[in-house]
Amino acid sequence: MQKRALLKNDVALMNSARSVDEPGFEIWPQPKPGSPPEAFLYVNPTVVPVSTATLPWLAYGSRCYLSEVRKGMILSPVVQDLSKSRTKYWLAPEAPAQWRFSSRYPGLLESLVVFRDGETLGLPAPYTGQTTNCVYEVVQWTNVAGMTLPLEFKLTRYAPDFKAKDTPRLLVDGLFRGLAKEVSPQLSIATFIPVISTNYQVGDRRFEDEYSEEAIVYMATEGRILEYEELKKQPRFRAFMH
Repeated sequence: MQKRALLKNDVALMNSARSVDEPGFEIWPQPKPGSPPEAFLYVNPTVVPVSTATLPWLAYGSRCYLSEVRKGMILSPVVQDLSKSRTKYWLAPEAPAQWRFSSRYPGLLESLVVFRDGETLGLPAPYTGQTTNCVYEVVQWTNVAGMTLPLEFKLTRYAPDFKAKDTPRLLVDGLFRGLAKEVSPQLSIATFIPVISTNYQVGDRRFEDEYSEEAIVYMATEGRILEYEELKKQPRFRAFMH
């Protein structure tokens, strides 16, 4: 299963920006503006996002993943070990977690606690055991068309305090709040799959390893994401294909 993230650019603003050299001085004469991509579309190899989409995904989309999980081990929606920031999050070890769904239809996520396993991550003492990595909880629910949906929700992220010597101590590393401003039983869009223009740049992360950076990047000149077999036929991408 994969997830797609779409980031749109302000092309007019990008074209109006002055070009500068490496030290930061304006280049003169100014080069003719090119045509920057309208947007970047990232294709990730997992349905679990670790991005600005994390919070709404936990509130409204996580059930499809968590309901299929066995043995209480999940891909954490929050980075586990910031000291290994180069590690792709989908290559990080799964983390122990506990969660509960709402008993009211459609049974969306009510709370989630993800733990950091210090031994698996190779953390120093006193963090070799399990400590809390993040906590998600619904603050307030609302009822719409027979459905009970999260209205207000929050995600708290914790980090080890490595100044602690004997007893594990956690610091609040981030607090993120979500609030649904409008809820309707009718869909306002026809599809959740983004419509791709020929001026979109695609970064296909499904084929990255721990050390590669954006292994496969191309312009969507055909207005779509290329399939595996199409990518494999291109010599510049062949080395990255699994």
